Amino acid sequence: MTWQQRLLGQARAFTQALENTVTRVTEEPTGVYLAASAAPTYTSNTTAYTDTLPDKARQDLKGIWRVGLYDQKAAIEKLSKTFRDVLQTPGRTKAELKNAIREAALALKAESTKSIDQTTDKAIEYIEKLPEDQRDAAADYWGSLSDRVLGFLSLAVEAVFSGGSQIIELFNKIWDVDTRMEKEVQRAYEAALWLLD
Repeated sequence: MTWQQRLLGQARAFTQALENTVTRVTEEPTGVYLAASAAPTYTSNTTAYTDTLPDKARQDLKGIWRVGLYDQKAAIEKLSKTFRDVLQTPGRTKAELKNAIREAALALKAESTKSIDQTTDKAIEYIEKLPEDQRDAAADYWGSLSDRVLGFLSLAVEAVFSGGSQIIELFNKIWDVDTRMEKEVQRAYEAALWLLD
């Protein structure tokens, strides 16, 4: 397997892990747990990449991830803002709330996938410009960076969904109390009318 194939495979695994996090927390909003343990592990062919990869190459690869990380952060912040907006809109039903959150999650998946693809493409372009004897080491270094980044991105996604799901649970309790009150008021009203007949 070439270093390019390893990077592309790792990007697919990265995207899939992030999508799994989003899917899991949208389908099981009360079952949130840390996704870092589910992060894919990159298998390195060169165990001593720090010895063969120049500091400049390591710094440049970190710089590429920094830009990609800003894009990911922007997507997660957009999701968080969408949650706040949705939750602050009065008169929403449970179904409308759930659909709005699911749509926001799908948007996050799309933006994250696009960002990961662009970041990986930039890394491949950069690594292709390195001398041949540094490419495998650079790919391995990139993979180790990606593993660490995924762990933290997954935590960020989990935090947004966890907070959102806790708020939704509170709203559900409020809706349940409101519905129960309405039913009790209606029964009392009907009982009073029955007495008057």
